[in-house]
Amino acid sequence: MTYTDKSKEYSTKYMKDKQLRVPLNWLKEDFENRVKPAIQRSGIPVSTFIKDAVNEKLIRDGLVPPDVCGIPGTVGYAIQKYLNDEKKTVLYITVGDTMYSYIKADKAGHTWETAIEEYGAMECDKVSAEDYVVEIRCK
Repeated sequence: MTYTDKSKEYSTKYMKDKQLRVPLNWLKEDFENRVKPAIQRSGIPVSTFIKDAVNEKLIRDGLVPPDVCGIPGTVGYAIQKYLNDEKKTVLYITVGDTMYSYIKADKAGHTWETAIEEYGAMECDKVSAEDYVVEIRCK
């Protein structure tokens, strides 16, 4: 068996075991004229857009908490999620084109707690965490 065959076999098993295909029927004219152009303007794939829209509605309607969908909700909620992670020491918050940085124990007063006070109620667009950094992009 070649590596390609093994890779294909693994991918097929993963998709069968871990993913669920959800059929979604849409009136063709409505999708082509209204929905597809709007999604294309967003610059993200159709399936990602639809998943994000479903997750946002689940959260907005109070059917699931934000962390269940992997969506941070507010900046305060996202920061709280990493506050006790000793490896994460640097926080970047991006609002529009401006990035603000915070350190967990900064003597100058730019701590994660002050970030919560300043931006805690703002909604997040994206949260990423790598190595020692947490980056939060706001809407």
